[in-house]
Amino acid sequence: MDWTRLTADAALLAFLIAWLLRAYKGCFPANRWVRCERGTYAAGGVLMVVHVLVAYGFFHGWSHAAALAHTAEQTRQTVGWAFAGGLYFNFLFVGVYLTDIGWRARVGGWEQRTPRVMAYTMDSFLWFIVVMSTVVFESGAVRWFAVMGVAAVWFGIWQGIHAQSKT
Repeated sequence: MDWTRLTADAALLAFLIAWLLRAYKGCFPANRWVRCERGTYAAGGVLMVVHVLVAYGFFHGWSHAAALAHTAEQTRQTVGWAFAGGLYFNFLFVGVYLTDIGWRARVGGWEQRTPRVMAYTMDSFLWFIVVMSTVVFESGAVRWFAVMGVAAVWFGIWQGIHAQSKT
């Protein structure tokens, strides 16, 4: 069993489920939705940390140089340019994700007490990395599952924005 792949896929699944719950929050009772969305989102963050540890330990033998070389090779195969810096974007992704989880827990809810610029910037960065890592750098079932999940979330968000503009 490939624990690196399993933890990455589980983290993606938790991230998408949490965002689906957020996008379609009007379909669920408020208190149940909040607990489920926050718990699923937090689980995704924990799974990302586990993924990084598993990848470093099992796949790269705790070698940062090996992780950089692997990232550069994957990038070269995908876009034709051997860029190892994507590894640092992954670290930043985990840091932003955990910060987002902590902020939500601290203030009791993201939407009510967060400046919009901060919320949109963090969410945009997280989504950029999710789309790049699943739609651009993946293939097969993971890619198509991610495409469908991202489309469903964005459609739900668009519907929510569209419904608010009518009121």
